[in-house]
Amino acid sequence: HAGVRSLFNKQYVKTGKIPKDLARIYNDLFERRQEGDYFDFVSFQKSQVLPWISKAEELLEYIASLVQKETN
Repeated sequence: HAGVRSLFNKQYVKTGKIPKDLARIYNDLFERRQEGDYFDFVSFQKSQVLPWISKAEELLEYIASLVQKETN
């Protein structure tokens, strides 16, 4: 997973294909997943999680449009 994150940042964020502010959600969610998977007694509140969903959807929409542009 860390390799995918590294390549995502190198190939898409650092090259400007994906804006840094938009890519931040991917990196933030990666960190939260690490916490949830590897630390004891971690729980996330609904109030924390709900904003992540809309931000993740925004990133996914951006990536989908980027893929569509690059494959047409």
